[in-house]
Amino acid sequence: MKFSMASIPNGNAQRFIIGVRQSMAIIFIALLLGILSYSFYPFGPLPWSTSNTNQDNKKINPKINKITVQDAWAFYQRKQALFLDARDPLSFRGGHIPGAMNVPPKEVEASLSIIRAKEKEGLRIIAYCDGEACPLAAELAETLRKKGIDSVYVFVNGWPLWRENGYPLEKEVNP
Repeated sequence: MKFSMASIPNGNAQRFIIGVRQSMAIIFIALLLGILSYSFYPFGPLPWSTSNTNQDNKKINPKINKITVQDAWAFYQRKQALFLDARDPLSFRGGHIPGAMNVPPKEVEASLSIIRAKEKEGLRIIAYCDGEACPLAAELAETLRKKGIDSVYVFVNGWPLWRENGYPLEKEVNP
């Protein structure tokens, strides 16, 4: 059985053609809006993009070492690292890597003596924050390097990658 417009009653054929045109217009407008919104997206690649989220962060000083999620996990398991969460205290309380210290970049002085002591013990200092577009870990690492902390690493996209891999989390309980 073949389909042809002749098999549709005259009034229905007109409605069918109008419906197809309206559907095409809606699809075109949706596509156009999608392209426009993507071009104005201010936070880097969209979640489904194909960028390498653990390596591509051009804002990080090339002198600062980056660390992969696998290496961060290995150092965590062997207790060979001090993790520094560069996010704000509220985000930190909502969840963080177990044992991590909350050290926003502008508050590094308050924790510097502890960080120096941990580095002298042989621990690697690993700074992380909330996502690929988050500059806080890189800022913290840069500040620590300027203060003489040499074994500092940036865990790019650290918190999201840590959670995605199902690694342990810690949350602070409100009093």
